[in-house]
Amino acid sequence: MKIFSRFLPVLLALPLATGACGDDDSPAVEPDADFSAITEAQAALAIETSTSGAAFEALLTFGALAEDPTASCPTVQVDGDRTTLVGDGCTTEDGTTISGRATGINAPTISEILFGNPSGDVRYDFDNFRLQEDGEEVGLDGTVEISDLSNEDGTLRSTLTLTLADETIFFDHQITCVSSRCEPSGSIEFDSFGGFAVSGSLDDQGAGSLRLSGANVMTVELNGDTCVPYLVDGAEAGNYCPEGPEALVAPNPSSFAAGALRLLNR
Repeated sequence: MKIFSRFLPVLLALPLATGACGDDDSPAVEPDADFSAITEAQAALAIETSTSGAAFEALLTFGALAEDPTASCPTVQVDGDRTTLVGDGCTTEDGTTISGRATGINAPTISEILFGNPSGDVRYDFDNFRLQEDGEEVGLDGTVEISDLSNEDGTLRSTLTLTLADETIFFDHQITCVSSRCEPSGSIEFDSFGGFAVSGSLDDQGAGSLRLSGANVMTVELNGDTCVPYLVDGAEAGNYCPEGPEALVAPNPSSFAAGALRLLNR
């Protein structure tokens, strides 16, 4: 299993920075993104961050790394409902170098997601937590919170920083699900093409509509794992092709389990 393998190639290909919108200490995001000037790879990244894909992948990665409490890379420290992962620049058997610290409160491991009955509120804190594979690196800083895991309705809230080589992505994002319908919200700012607000409605398999509003508006009708066109101000501008079934949008046990199986089967 490779850690964060789905997002590393796309993220590392782009020099980006985004600004969180929900923190009082963060600058407001100006909706000035020009979607007519972006590449399909940039559009894919905008779509996937807008549906919480990157945040969800980070949580599943935490669950995979926390699986073995006797592991030496990273070390796994368990104190009641608090699990802390600490990397000192060590390298795992599959070649992933890990440094920094990540803490989970009531955070389930992959086995608990698949075979247990996780419940309660969950919080993750990443402190300069870095994963490096084949010379490519992703850093995580910030917080992700999920409301009660035993409830099919819930909220995934992320104020997360992704560090990519010399570039940094900040985004403040939320996705709220009721009766298997999920609504993303928040603002994202890309250094390469500007900021935009996020809105839409998706089912728990990732199908539905997404609207990104900047200087112009990008819309896309997602259909699970099917390639679909995206539009800019109503005109077709490119195609988005997900790499697999997009069951990464609902903060509930069923989508956690689906994501865990995908992570383990890579």
